[in-house]
Amino acid sequence: MALLGLGANLGDRASAIAEAVRRIDELPETTVAVVSHLYESEPWGEPGQPPYANAVAAVATALRADQLLEECQRIESELGRVREGARFGPRTIDIDILLFDDEEWESPQLTIPHPRLREREFVVVPLLEVVPDVTLPDGSKLTRESATLGRITGVIGPVPGFERLTPPEPSRGEGVEFVAAEPAAIGEPGREPAESVPDAAGEWVAIETFQRVWTENPVEALLHKGLLEDAGIPVMFHPPRAPYLPLVETVRLLVPKEREADALRVLQEAKAAGRLLESLDDD
Repeated sequence: MALLGLGANLGDRASAIAEAVRRIDELPETTVAVVSHLYESEPWGEPGQPPYANAVAAVATALRADQLLEECQRIESELGRVREGARFGPRTIDIDILLFDDEEWESPQLTIPHPRLREREFVVVPLLEVVPDVTLPDGSKLTRESATLGRITGVIGPVPGFERLTPPEPSRGEGVEFVAAEPAAIGEPGREPAESVPDAAGEWVAIETFQRVWTENPVEALLHKGLLEDAGIPVMFHPPRAPYLPLVETVRLLVPKEREADALRVLQEAKAAGRLLESLDDD
């Protein structure tokens, strides 16, 4: 899973970030799983800039980190990003790779984790909204307390067009525990038979289960739902209010009974291609 930071402080900020996320979702073997709210933040670096809009997107991809960087820079250029001038000056769009699984990169072109990740509130807060219990490659936890630059001044709202991938509440910095149950391996021996759900409308069966705490988003559940929808397979969560649950609760991913084999095939193929996320609590 890659965690991308997006920002803009020129022109229509929200539209620029939305278009960047849309183009990222169209990259080969890449799926945008969760997108944070848009936050407005104080500019820093060059003085006299307008305020920024910032967001973080969780992305599942089979691309290497350096390949993803090239694609993000191409998208920046297509959206009018000019790299000449002040390093921390105003910009139409900025896309940074913050984290990439548990990998560490150090080169003139790419450093992962992002070298200023911990100190920027406009990065830390939306990142914790998307993955509240994120662990850095060195095993340390990311917290809001270390972020003293780029203060957030307000919440703009969901990124336009990605409301269904946005958690219900913007992050306020609380330390909320994230629990992601490891679903049974798809198509492997020992997988329990699909469970019928009589209180769901029609003949639907559960093919996976997830668990989470409070109002944070189970990234795997949304990713798998998006993959099935892209394949034209109807899918829903049960209970209906899932995946946004008020307390610890199990949520089931349902598909029509007659599409069960197709759904399992789609997820198995995605897993083989490296598009499925590893469990976030698999330490």
